[in-house]
Amino acid sequence: MYSNKTNNLISLAFDEYIDLEKKVIKNIKRHCYPICSSCSDICCNIYSCNEIFKSKWVKNIHVYSNNDFNSTKLKRTIKSHFKSKIQKDGCLFDFGRPPSCLLFFCNKIKHNMKSKFANYLLAHLGYLIPSLLEIRVGRKKITNIDLIKNDGINIDEIVLIRHHIKKAKMINSKINTYLNKSKDSRYKTIFKTFELIESHSELSIQGTIESL
Repeated sequence: MYSNKTNNLISLAFDEYIDLEKKVIKNIKRHCYPICSSCSDICCNIYSCNEIFKSKWVKNIHVYSNNDFNSTKLKRTIKSHFKSKIQKDGCLFDFGRPPSCLLFFCNKIKHNMKSKFANYLLAHLGYLIPSLLEIRVGRKKITNIDLIKNDGINIDEIVLIRHHIKKAKMINSKINTYLNKSKDSRYKTIFKTFELIESHSELSIQGTIESL
């Protein structure tokens, strides 16, 4: 059992992650929804939702936010509401989405962006959550940490997780600012500082925020 202090820190970490994910999804949706809402060729695959059950962290988010969480019930909900929900507003989940779902942007979306620079930033935004979950804290990556079942994580490691979430929020805010500029020519000088996250490492997150 965790102490009250540790439980409070865990709740803060979950709340901050949910807030981050909602912000990232909102920023991505702003650029994707005009295309996705009228698309007849839905790219999402119901099997992608299985990632929710493979990631201990993402599953924890669902358990934390829903006292009646039940894996079997959730799988049935995904199956029964999948297609209609996808067509209506893009996803069954407002948060706790499979991280890989944030990575894909079709050619229609890319062509609708105002510039190559904007496309680069959008791709970087899509990598933010998956990269965050791949950061190693202690012996495990965040995606493999089960805080609800007392995964042997100490207070310092929970504080470190919150630190990484805060850093990701800063990156999200910076990218959103640049994406919403009517003209991006003045920001061409920072183009090379945005290295698309490929290694899914803490260095990628840190390098990005230090370059902004």
